[in-house]
Amino acid sequence: MVEFAQSQPVLRTYGKTAQGYRQFDQALVAQSRAARRQLWLVLPPLLLNTWLGQLALMALMAGITWLVVMEGDAAQQTTLFALLVLVSRVIDHLSEVASYSSGIRMASAQMEAAENVLSQMSLPAPTDPVPLPQHYGIELCDVTFGYQRGVRVLQNVSATLPANSMTAVVGASGSWKTTLTKLIARFFDPDSGGIAIGGVNVKDFPVVQHMSMISQVFQDNYLFSGTLRENLLMGNPAADDDTLRNVLKLERLNEVVQRLPLGLDSRVGEGGIVVGW
Repeated sequence: MVEFAQSQPVLRTYGKTAQGYRQFDQALVAQSRAARRQLWLVLPPLLLNTWLGQLALMALMAGITWLVVMEGDAAQQTTLFALLVLVSRVIDHLSEVASYSSGIRMASAQMEAAENVLSQMSLPAPTDPVPLPQHYGIELCDVTFGYQRGVRVLQNVSATLPANSMTAVVGASGSWKTTLTKLIARFFDPDSGGIAIGGVNVKDFPVVQHMSMISQVFQDNYLFSGTLRENLLMGNPAADDDTLRNVLKLERLNEVVQRLPLGLDSRVGEGGIVVGW
């Protein structure tokens, strides 16, 4: 819904309003179906826990009442009534715990996803730096890669990106252009073939040295909740104001920041959606 609203200028400019509505409706239908599936997964166990708790309480009340009737001792009757109150309080807490089951289930799924990320093995990399290459041209030699075993998205790709030049990788959406740049940055290793910078295979560079030679701006960049200054300092916490101004000038953002009342101290919301200027 948020993406649909933000994309209105583009949709209207290119006359794709009807197509946008269709995709928006499909997204709402998919969300509705997912919500119903989630409801049917959560509601039956929750109702079952509640009913079992109430049935257990009724059974205990019936048993204690029978004992009270059968026992003629007044002291025993007082003890049984106190036990009935205690059991009622315990059952209430058990019912409250049952109501948290859906939240616990969703939290468990998120924790499993986080554990899957943390359990991934790091790519092997040397620790000792290698001599800096004489140039920074990039060469791809018969690069083949797939995110899943047996499913190749790039196959036998060879190219030369000369240093001190501009190279445009042009293709339709979903033609794995971004994947190619991520391979150069060594987010992944190709299944076969090799990638070299200045004639040196990227696998031979330590991670810090490799990252120091590459500066990438992806289309899915992200702004964290805080100020613009805090977001910029995540790349280099020791950067001073002169360095930040130089970065903004290189990115053609210096005039945009200058128009803000608080400049670099202007606040942005999570994902850059909410801007507190």
